[in-house]
Amino acid sequence: LILCPMSLVTNLQAELQNWAPEIISLALAPPAHSAKIIWRKAFKNAHVLIANYEQGREAKVFAGGLQFDLIVADEAHRLRNASSQVAQGFKAFERHRFWALTGTPIERDLKDLATLMSLMDFRRFTVSDGKNSSAALREKAKPYILRRTKAAVLKDLPEVVTRIEMLELHEAQMKTYRSLLSGQDFLGEKIINPLHKLGQLRRVCDFDPVSGTSIKLDRILEELIKIQVMGEKAIVFSYSLEPLRALHEIALNRVHSAFISGKLDGAERSTVISKFKNDPQVTVLFASSKVASEGLTLVEANHVFFINRWWNPSSNAQARDRVNRIGQTRTVFIHEYVCKGTVEEKIQDLLVQKGHIYKNVVGKMEDLLLEPAIVAHLQDSHKTI
Repeated sequence: LILCPMSLVTNLQAELQNWAPEIISLALAPPAHSAKIIWRKAFKNAHVLIANYEQGREAKVFAGGLQFDLIVADEAHRLRNASSQVAQGFKAFERHRFWALTGTPIERDLKDLATLMSLMDFRRFTVSDGKNSSAALREKAKPYILRRTKAAVLKDLPEVVTRIEMLELHEAQMKTYRSLLSGQDFLGEKIINPLHKLGQLRRVCDFDPVSGTSIKLDRILEELIKIQVMGEKAIVFSYSLEPLRALHEIALNRVHSAFISGKLDGAERSTVISKFKNDPQVTVLFASSKVASEGLTLVEANHVFFINRWWNPSSNAQARDRVNRIGQTRTVFIHEYVCKGTVEEKIQDLLVQKGHIYKNVVGKMEDLLLEPAIVAHLQDSHKTI
């Protein structure tokens, strides 16, 4: 069984057919009322079943009696929240072996990694292990983790150049920003929730809904026009759709583009991605970070723009790595923007701090190999990781 985000199901099935056509694979997304019957029929008639994590939420209903030789969780950080329906449903799947594949085992704190390890081996790990020191959790998890960075295994990858550009808000943007800072929302009403205030301040840095202005979008559009003239391709990522849609509309008559968001189903996403990859006229893919930052290979592009970035630096790196992977032959340019004198400067500091946590726990496992004694023990207990 392969569990993965919905956007990757079609891609994974295509790769299986390409690399191992003798293996029968089936993608499953049956409605709840017929899930039990369809899963059992598929289990008997295929070597590999592929399902999205949303299906896993209902596993308690249909998974009983289905014992898999191997379960692979692709983008396994989707299971990091122990109390989520997805993580709880996953426990209903019976398996001899489990492989968790992720480049972002820590997004919020050490509890994320501890949760994944508890799914690996519930006898040795609990979610409460996240309360231990980073060194203690790292040492305990060490025998279960294989990690190789691109620098270690893909020595021929081209250079990656990151450009962080400081921008001054437009005058109209700054007026809206200061109004929010004083505690008034876009309608002039008082903001009570500090998290809501933070979110609105970030929103204005991306795109001001009051004046319709954005220094970031103006700057990115300038660069996209240059990229189109050079005959190259770019991806523009954003976690919120408002600035992404605004830039898409602004750029419609200036650059040839495609747009992908969570509102598209699997087939529609595949069509959009294929158009971007194969149509030489399409210069830009405007992409929701939540949808397109995992699993896809988009080496046709060599420019990545971030309108905004997520709280986790490794999640941002995953988005970047859509173009920085096997098959890339050109220098990759990463374009990031920070608005001066705003909360974005503080967020930049926070991302640096969180990056240190990741490096201290996961980064120090880079050269680790599974010890032979541990491998033998795990194989004997049918828990090879």
